[in-house]
Amino acid sequence: MGLIEETISGISGSIVETVRKFTAYSLFLVFIGTLYGFSSARLSAITGLEPITLLIIPLVLSALAYFVAEIATVLFLLLLSLLVLIFI
Repeated sequence: MGLIEETISGISGSIVETVRKFTAYSLFLVFIGTLYGFSSARLSAITGLEPITLLIIPLVLSALAYFVAEIATVLFLLLLSLLVLIFI
């Protein structure tokens, strides 16, 4: 193989890897969103809170995590522990 063929092969492999990871991550986010939607519907029925309130909570937390690194770290650890509890 020549240099050009190796370069093209490396680039195409990198693109395939990126697409694979992006697709898996996107579908995982859809899964988490579905779980959150299901649990927020049940939680709003139990607590009497408006469903929009439960939908705004992740937006506020993401804004806080964007601006404060300590909150981002705590939220990351909480989400990681939640994933461990769900999948193990």
